[in-house]
Amino acid sequence: MGLRKTLKHLKDKDCINRLKEIEVQHADSAKYLYKSGRCAVAHAFADPIVDPDDISDLHRLSKDLPLMRKLTAYLIEKEFEIKQSIWE
Repeated sequence: MGLRKTLKHLKDKDCINRLKEIEVQHADSAKYLYKSGRCAVAHAFADPIVDPDDISDLHRLSKDLPLMRKLTAYLIEKEFEIKQSIWE
């Protein structure tokens, strides 16, 4: 299941609110989360570079963290059929 499809399944109020915030600045929230979040952190040598020592990057990552946790939990449960209570 892709990130874009998964976002539609999140029901958590905080996740929905963060997605609305993201959509104000980015037309494609899935692309933002993938490129400016996941790829920027995993591949710190290529653009966009995220510097966790930079206060604006740290603040943005902190705001995205609960959303990324819910996405991860949802995908682990759906893709690997591991119920959340087992690995929490």
